[in-house]
Amino acid sequence: MNQEQLSTGAQQVTPEGSCTVERAEQLKESLLTGLQNGNELVLDLSGITGCDLTFVQLLCAVAKKADSQGKNVVSTASVPQSVIDLVGRLGLYYSCSQCNTQSCVLKEVSSYE
Repeated sequence: MNQEQLSTGAQQVTPEGSCTVERAEQLKESLLTGLQNGNELVLDLSGITGCDLTFVQLLCAVAKKADSQGKNVVSTASVPQSVIDLVGRLGLYYSCSQCNTQSCVLKEVSSYE
């Protein structure tokens, strides 16, 4: 997992590989540290090869925390197909589309239903 400070003051976090419960603590710490250290959290999700419900929950939680701090969470690219597929299998398309969290990078997956 890479982290870097961007020239804009944003903190970029780049999770790679499988983002599952086995790595939940590491993922959580990286996301929260990135949010704390930057004026915006930029997620590069392009290196994710798989994920589980834990990762979806972490993305939702960090988006809610960002909203409460008046910060944004943005993605550098489209959400990977593995994440979109998981949201679909979990039946979360409707929930994601109805989410009122402004910074949720999963909002776009509701259009894939």
